Amino acid sequence: MRALRVAAAVALCISATALPAAAPPIRIAPAPPPAPPVVIPAHRQVAISNLNGTDTISYARVGMWEVRIDPTTAGGCFIAAAYDNLTVIRFQRDPVAGGNVFMAGSNYWRSVGDGEKHPLNIIFDQHEPWEGDGTASVIAGIHWLSLRANEKEFISEILSARYIYLRSGSIDLGMYEAGAIREALTSLVQCQAAPDVIVDPFAKRQSLKRPSY
Repeated sequence: MRALRVAAAVALCISATALPAAAPPIRIAPAPPPAPPVVIPAHRQVAISNLNGTDTISYARVGMWEVRIDPTTAGGCFIAAAYDNLTVIRFQRDPVAGGNVFMAGSNYWRSVGDGEKHPLNIIFDQHEPWEGDGTASVIAGIHWLSLRANEKEFISEILSARYIYLRSGSIDLGMYEAGAIREALTSLVQCQAAPDVIVDPFAKRQSLKRPSY
């Protein structure tokens, strides 16, 4: 927005001769736009095998993304990428509760306590932000924030994303490259549909109750 700087004029009477000569307006150069966030690249040498305190099972690698199976979530498949600042982004299928879970975490986020709620904003490229109260968990030394992610628009945007920008309220958590995320998510769907995916048969068991007669 352009701003005009005009000298103040104070007149004690309405006579034209009493008005001081006003300085001409000065064109103020607009402030330069803020520098775009630095895109944090994936750390392609990091193998993601122990994100849940137990070994997960490798299914495929698609560019910077690993596609893996998590036995602790009833055989839920997920994609995950580790980045140069030691942040990890994970997108998970949840066979027990149904739907998807978006997770971001780091072993540097030590002030995030297990069970706490922290705001989490997710922005894909130039789209409007998604926001919610991220549920915190601490697993295998990584402090995570998780959100349920079942909206069709969310899935559409993450499929075509080039960058993933994360914030928590006023805290900038970084902008991350998305790489071949569409192909990785396609592999995730294939992983979840594969007949040899290990699924916990007790994961959906119901609580004990007396039969009705």
